[in-house]
Amino acid sequence: MIEIYTDGSCKNNPGIGSFGFIIYINNQFYLSYYEYVQDITTNNIMELKAIYNALFFIYQNKLHNEKCILFTDSQYATNGLKTWIYSWIKNNWKTSDSKPVLNASLWKDLFELYSLFINIDINWIRAHTNNTDIHSIRNKYVDSMIQ
Repeated sequence: MIEIYTDGSCKNNPGIGSFGFIIYINNQFYLSYYEYVQDITTNNIMELKAIYNALFFIYQNKLHNEKCILFTDSQYATNGLKTWIYSWIKNNWKTSDSKPVLNASLWKDLFELYSLFINIDINWIRAHTNNTDIHSIRNKYVDSMIQ
């Protein structure tokens, strides 16, 4: 089983951003990655880029047929991938109030990649809790990488 923890951040949203992810395979640490983005960006874009880059790494390494569980503290990303994206596609990339979907090109790329995974689940995890469960600890770790 592959567990992926992602996070994105942006100073003075919008502003300079960063994103990162950590990967565990069979509960063993496998990889951590982070990147700082000098362009003006938003927190939501960084959250999506973190997920995209983590999934791209998994896909490139031909691990996308394994059971994957992705953890993110972004409700935007979680709701987008689990619920909203199906309506956006059906409505030609318009929201329920007929406005263009923000970050549509990134969402399209992410969903195309996400769809290649055979068995993937995405879970929202509350950030900055100081809880001591394994998911909170790993979320805190990936958050600390991108600050």
